[in-house]
Amino acid sequence: MFVIEHDVPPPAAAKGPAVYGFERLRVGDSFLVPATVMTLTTVASRVRWALKKYRRTHANDTKWRTAANTKGVRVWRIA
Repeated sequence: MFVIEHDVPPPAAAKGPAVYGFERLRVGDSFLVPATVMTLTTVASRVRWALKKYRRTHANDTKWRTAANTKGVRVWRIA
């Protein structure tokens, strides 16, 4: 059986700084997330997932494009 405790505060919400800085981009701006050929698929997936999460929680009316090349993943804000 577990002991029930009262007045134990929950941990603070884990909210760190923005990793990619989507909120700083204006329409027409872009940035490159560097990646090697070996890690390109993983990096592209992470960037796209972070972008989807950012749009869902902060800026649903914005539009973005991503493209992977040999240098990394480029992200554009298009609207």
